[in-house]
Amino acid sequence: MTKSTLRQRYRDMRDQLSKEEINRLSQQIFNQFQSAFQLEDQAVSIFLPIAHRKEVNTWYFLNNQQIAYYLPVVQGETLKHVLFESKAQLQ
Repeated sequence: MTKSTLRQRYRDMRDQLSKEEINRLSQQIFNQFQSAFQLEDQAVSIFLPIAHRKEVNTWYFLNNQQIAYYLPVVQGETLKHVLFESKAQLQ
């Protein structure tokens, strides 16, 4: 099976999920993440969710202030990571 076939299969599966299911599963992912890793005083790179693509709701992570989260930002052809401090910086 090719990478593009797998991506399409999982996009199709995500499209079947309700908003409530996405939030429930996102919360479960966050809980597993917290129990699996000791990340206090660590830095983690994370993406912002794209709601219409029904992606994992990463706001559960971003609202946890014990961990420093960095968001990927593309500037021209360069990818850099910027410390997430608050929703205000997303304006």
